[in-house]
Amino acid sequence: MSKKNKKIQPQKFSPKSYLKERGRNLPIYKCWINEDWEEEGVAHIFISRKHSNGNLTFGSYIVDLLEKGLKDSFARVNEPEHFIDEVFSDYGMEFIEADYVLVHNIIYGGLEFAEEMGQKKDKEFIWTQYVLEADTEDIPMIDIPFGYEEEMDDEVDEDFNFLHQSSMTTLNIVDMVYHLTFGEEPRDPDFFEKRLDADEAVEFKSLDDEEVENSVRDMENFLPYLEAYEKIVDQETFDPAELDSLQEKIETDILQGKRIPQLYDLLSNIFTQKGDEVNALRVVQNQLKAFPDQATSKLFAMLKLIDMGKLAEVEELLEGALDVRDLPFAESGLTEFEVCLFYTVMCQLLIKRKDFDKAEVYYDFIREFQMNDKSLFTSLHLEVLLVYGEYKRKILEEYYGKSLISILEEEEKIVNHINEMAKTKKE
Repeated sequence: MSKKNKKIQPQKFSPKSYLKERGRNLPIYKCWINEDWEEEGVAHIFISRKHSNGNLTFGSYIVDLLEKGLKDSFARVNEPEHFIDEVFSDYGMEFIEADYVLVHNIIYGGLEFAEEMGQKKDKEFIWTQYVLEADTEDIPMIDIPFGYEEEMDDEVDEDFNFLHQSSMTTLNIVDMVYHLTFGEEPRDPDFFEKRLDADEAVEFKSLDDEEVENSVRDMENFLPYLEAYEKIVDQETFDPAELDSLQEKIETDILQGKRIPQLYDLLSNIFTQKGDEVNALRVVQNQLKAFPDQATSKLFAMLKLIDMGKLAEVEELLEGALDVRDLPFAESGLTEFEVCLFYTVMCQLLIKRKDFDKAEVYYDFIREFQMNDKSLFTSLHLEVLLVYGEYKRKILEEYYGKSLISILEEEEKIVNHINEMAKTKKE
């Protein structure tokens, strides 16, 4: 074919190239931030630029101001303005308009804080940065506090005790030292990549109005039992007869048709507290039979079984599933809380099996949930994180041949990193 008859192939549009080459030429339109960012310690930020056709190019940035800094970002190019309203709706939180200078300082401050804390860099920032203005002296500086200010002075203490210090600060210290020592390569890379791919494909289920109503009703009906239990056990010396009486009442109400999953949880706790493992196991097994299709109830029951050492029973319930998509009881999807609960089950199960290399990926997933939405995080999740964090601490102490407090005080690489963090904080 002659050259003159060859058709010119249209260039494929590349959003990343467009952002890099032209993003900053578009005028900044509006910026938004979650209303409770200061109280929660996590900022969800959106920055938009407007095209001449009325469409928006925008970037989204998640900044953990307490522990990890800039965690995640993404950008969309030339979208209709209503699209960002749909994104806000998916987040399920209140956003308010914010001054660009404020959000700029939060994002770039978060970028520096992430580096100080030895966290993985957000890979997307290499191009989402072009939604932002360049970080120059033209942008006024605002002092944004990062980290746990009240606890920093206590982080390196002679009486350092892993399980009795502020739990999240301690986990943060252990993770920081671990990453500085061993890098960020997972201990089982192949397993990690497969789980990461599956996690990225997870779509959270939303509860419909009826499900929300049922959940609220169950909790309202359960609260009197919980209050009665706490009133008994919170006494300095409680009367065992009172616990027996509450146990009998719960058993009677269940027999008479009270179908509340939390009642089974509470009843098994009572038997466990009394040292009656046989009846505690019986209650958990009855719970599984009573609510075979309720994911939350089933996952809580699995955690109880793991605590009882019934690992084979849990593995049978999971049917070999390592990811949400393979769970036999998740065909209709899982809520965000249930996904986090599943990862907690997997982490706890693998820890009990002494397979710490594979447990690592679920530990990281739970940490992500804890950073992104603390409302999803309970003492159950924290307990599992602390157990795995203790394992990492022991690895560090074996590697250096000294206690964690000595590592923090004596190892040059670690000391320099901490000093740099302190210096940056003062500035």
